[in-house]
Amino acid sequence: MISTRKIHCWKELKAYIEDRNLVKNKETNMPPDIGIITDLSKVDGRYFRGHSEEKYKLESTLEREIKKRFEHINDYKLKRSFFDRIVDEYLKDCKKKLKGKISEQWVLLDKKYDDEIWAMGQHYGLKTPLLDWSQSFLVALYFAFEPYTSESDYRVIYELNNFIGSKKIEIISSKIDIGGRLSAQKGVFTNLLYQELYELNKAHYEENKNYPHYKPFLSKILIHKDLRVDVMEYLLSLNIDGFTIFPDIQGAIMNCHFELNNIIQYETQ
Repeated sequence: MISTRKIHCWKELKAYIEDRNLVKNKETNMPPDIGIITDLSKVDGRYFRGHSEEKYKLESTLEREIKKRFEHINDYKLKRSFFDRIVDEYLKDCKKKLKGKISEQWVLLDKKYDDEIWAMGQHYGLKTPLLDWSQSFLVALYFAFEPYTSESDYRVIYELNNFIGSKKIEIISSKIDIGGRLSAQKGVFTNLLYQELYELNKAHYEENKNYPHYKPFLSKILIHKDLRVDVMEYLLSLNIDGFTIFPDIQGAIMNCHFELNNIIQYETQ
C-alpha cells in the first residue's frame, strides 16, 4: 500500500510545497511573489516522478513493452531472471548497432558502462530498463502537468525516500548528459521492476511502522487536474518551462505547443 494524499485546491498545494521545503528562492529585491529558482530544490535522498495520468505505473518503458508482448505476464508474474535474459540479449544487439554511431564509443567497451548506454538511449527514445526520477519536486510537477489534457481526475507525483531504513536502493547517475537535459532536470534513474519497488515499500513499512516518526519509502500525492492553470503559472513564475526542462530545440517546441493551447483557449472563450 502506497501512502497517498489528495490535493484539490491551489492553496493546499502551495502549503504542501512550502511546508516540505520543496522550493528554495534567492534573496533578491524582486517583489515577494516573484521567485527566482537557484537549484530547483534538489534534496538528497528524495526523488520525485510526475505522471499526467493516474493509471500510469512505476515501470520502465522496457518492462511495459515486455508486458504488452506477453499478455499472460502481469506485475506479479514478471520474474527478474526472465527480464534480465531479455535485457542482456537486447543490450548485445544495441551495442552492435551503436558501433560507429555515437561519439562516446568507450561505453561499448566494458560492461560497467551499461547503464550509460541505457541512459543515453533513453534520451533518444530507446526502450530501456531504467525509470526516470528527479531530485526536484518542481521538475516532477512540470512533467505531471505539462500535458494539456488528462483522462484522469488527478495528476500524480511519486516520492521515493532513499535515506531512511535499511532498504536503500541503487540510484543511477549518468556521467553522460546529452544536451544538458539530465542536469536541467536533476535526473537520476532506478533499475527496478514495478513489483520490486512495491515489495521494498512493503518491507520498509513492516520494519518501521511502529516508529513514531515513520516516513514511507514510497508515497504519492494526487493533485486535481483542475489546478493545471495555477500550477503552470506558478512554475512559469519560477522560470520553469520547456526551455528550463529541455535546454534544446525540444524545449522550444514544447513552449510553442504551450502557447498554442493558450491561443486556442482564448479564442474559444
